[in-house]
Amino acid sequence: MQTSLLSVLVCPICRGELEIPAPVVVTELREGELRCKACGSTCDIEDGVAILGSRRELGRYADRWPAGLTHESLLSNIEQRRAEYAAGGPFAEWVDAAACTRGTVVDIATGPGSSLLGALVPLLTEETHLVLADASLYLLPRLKAAWATQAPRPVMDFIAMDANRMPFRDGVLDGITSRFGFGGVWDDPARSKPPRCGHAYRGAYRALKARASIFELCLLFAAESGTAAMLEHEGCINASQDSLESFWRALGFEIEWAREVHKGRGKLHPGDLVPIDERDKWREMAYVLRKPS
Repeated sequence: MQTSLLSVLVCPICRGELEIPAPVVVTELREGELRCKACGSTCDIEDGVAILGSRRELGRYADRWPAGLTHESLLSNIEQRRAEYAAGGPFAEWVDAAACTRGTVVDIATGPGSSLLGALVPLLTEETHLVLADASLYLLPRLKAAWATQAPRPVMDFIAMDANRMPFRDGVLDGITSRFGFGGVWDDPARSKPPRCGHAYRGAYRALKARASIFELCLLFAAESGTAAMLEHEGCINASQDSLESFWRALGFEIEWAREVHKGRGKLHPGDLVPIDERDKWREMAYVLRKPS
């Protein structure tokens, strides 16, 4: 973990100020801990990954990645995004927009695919401090090892966190990226209900600087579909495109840019977590949301 990351972090329990208990002269910590000045709780740093939350709680939200997750598959996922970018179209336009961001940028629920970052990272400069955030303690060290093979790249950090309780100070982030990340943030550890993701968006709005942006690609279902009806019944803000955009506007975001990237019908893949059937239509929509002054 880069020690400069402390300037944007807070304690995941009480939102107090975090510090490194012992004085250090290095710019990066591979092992150690962070301590909250207010409540005294500690957060471990293991293999350069800061664990900002309870291991037990993080494990309840995540760690569904071990099966089939290899170094080679992570590298393949990164390369697939570069191929998608090279094909042009709305996805490439969206990546180019995100690449203009400088400062501290956090990728929410980054997942094993780094499904935006494979295309974005080669376009970023050393002026960007990119933070890959996920709840999976299994995934992050492996993803860190995969990215270590890629050069050149911006300054990168990897943190374990619950996106329902974003451990960032108010108004400190220059940008947030996400491809399907917000839609996969569980607010129910038991997973008895679909992800509703409202807490994550509120936390993101709070953490962003004025005029900073979220670059998000999300999966949305046709308003007349059975899946949209089910999601609406469960209180999910992303039940449909209309419901999600209405939530963003009510929260205060301005929708600066919106494009359809892909569309289809039925299951995306047999193991997805949304119970859509073969009749339900879906769209992948790319957005740029801006927090106003």
